[in-house]
Amino acid sequence: MEKKDGKKSGEVRRKRKAMKEQMEMLLTLPLKNTKLKKQLQEIGINEKEIDNQMALIVSLYQTALRGGSNSVQAFSYIQELVEKKEEKKTDLENAKEILVKIKEVANNDTNN
Repeated sequence: MEKKDGKKSGEVRRKRKAMKEQMEMLLTLPLKNTKLKKQLQEIGINEKEIDNQMALIVSLYQTALRGGSNSVQAFSYIQELVEKKEEKKTDLENAKEILVKIKEVANNDTNN
């Protein structure tokens, strides 16, 4: 029984991973909807930055601005996305500081 559960769990994880990869690929594809593409350009988004992901983000942003029942959810999700980006930036800054310190230590060791 446990062996079957383990196989099933592995299968579910593989399917989730495949779906994530497929969604990431889909989001990075160029936006084909010319009407929506024009609207994104009109609000100031550079044509090179317009893809399915940008269209989705702008849609989320517009939902938050529109008000109504979904606006609070959209705003909360935007806030969550921004906070995750800031956390990653902080992690990157910490990593850079650590690398600088490692280089300093390595240089001191070679000079002594």
